[in-house]
Amino acid sequence: MVLDLRTIYAAGAITCVLLGFVQLLAFAAGRFERWPLWWGLSNLLIGIGLIGVSLRDSIPDLVSIPLANLVSWIG
Repeated sequence: MVLDLRTIYAAGAITCVLLGFVQLLAFAAGRFERWPLWWGLSNLLIGIGLIGVSLRDSIPDLVSIPLANLVSWIG
């Protein structure tokens, strides 16, 4: 089974977004200090950037290339 690049990006995006939500829930529980907040936000931004890259031919190139890469770099 050969996976194309779009599938790999989509799987990475789902993984990062889910991990970001889990880390934000850990922060919301109040058991940890602020590090899960920053890690969770970082993973969410990386996941959003990967979603933009995986939708490259479906959304305009202005959104899918520079904006998605910028969001990923910020994350």
